Amino acid sequence: MLLTVAIFPGAHSVPVYQALEAGHFATAGLDVTVREVTSSSEQLARWDRGALHAVHTSADHFVRGPRPVAARLLRVEPVGELVVHTRPGVAPGEDATSLRWGVDDPDSGFAFVLRAIVEARLGTAPAAASLVTTGGTLQRLEALREGRVDGATLHSPFDVIAARAGLPRLGGHLEVAPDLVTNACFVRADLGVADAYDAALEAGRQDVLRGGPDRAAALLAGRGLAADRATAAARGIFTDLGLPADPRPTRAGLDAVARLRRRFDPGFEPDPVLLDALLAR
Repeated sequence: MLLTVAIFPGAHSVPVYQALEAGHFATAGLDVTVREVTSSSEQLARWDRGALHAVHTSADHFVRGPRPVAARLLRVEPVGELVVHTRPGVAPGEDATSLRWGVDDPDSGFAFVLRAIVEARLGTAPAAASLVTTGGTLQRLEALREGRVDGATLHSPFDVIAARAGLPRLGGHLEVAPDLVTNACFVRADLGVADAYDAALEAGRQDVLRGGPDRAAALLAGRGLAADRATAAARGIFTDLGLPADPRPTRAGLDAVARLRRRFDPGFEPDPVLLDALLAR
């Protein structure tokens, strides 16, 4: 079966890269085309018009409410700790609303993570007007390095690159939402490919776990990442919050996503029927 899948490039996508390279998708009877995207708005626009069969993205996009194309949550894909980095000089007590905070989408789970971390560290949360739409994690890092924003949420390998560039860490999501499902894979609910796609991804994940950071680095380098960055990124996903983590989704994980959204969107109430439907197999 032909499948079109949208992912963000990065270390968390190595099971997809490995499944493609090792032929696991083909073994499962799937002909998979991977589209790399630079923003969730681009990714979700394709999903909503039925142009995609699977997406690897923030769980919040599907927890917030029903989308035009129904989905099933296939597996969680931890990306390591989500970390806010800032320009030098941002300090506790500084008014967060006076700063510019780079986000993929102001109404997204990663933006809520940023607001929670900033509030915990600076004492005030960025207002919606302080959030600057800059794109995916790579684009947020570039905006931070170029001085177009004062802080942004990053994950491996981009947090390592930020630290090496002298951009200090402000805090991480484990301090504010330790049970949060950060990234996940969703497939269309009307297609009978969930088990086959899941099996191929798991085969890719197990391959990389056996091959260790060197295998992950080789996959990333093969996708154009510089060798030193690929090595740093590979190390970043071989943690308890990365590739070795249990990929099975749970209701508790979705509830944590919903709680974070409700914290910054007081009118939001999670739909238990929707959450149950996401977990149905």
